[in-house]
Amino acid sequence: MIVVPYDIYLRRTILIEAHSSPFAMLPRSTKMNRGLKDECYWVGLKRGVADFVSKCEVCQCVKAEYQFPSGLLQPLRISERK
Repeated sequence: MIVVPYDIYLRRTILIEAHSSPFAMLPRSTKMNRGLKDECYWVGLKRGVADFVSKCEVCQCVKAEYQFPSGLLQPLRISERK
């Protein structure tokens, strides 16, 4: 395991290489973090990976929505009692 010093350009280069690898297949932050933590370490690695993936335009376009569409609004039923 390699401990990466606090060098923004070096860390960004590592994140770009891990993300742009032909074998990466547009990984989410969880998969990318899992792959990187075996090879290298720096303070805030998980947060750095999450920020990097959240700013990637391709990942945001491909990202699946896990919420059901809300559909049309339904009126509330009016109670007959107090």
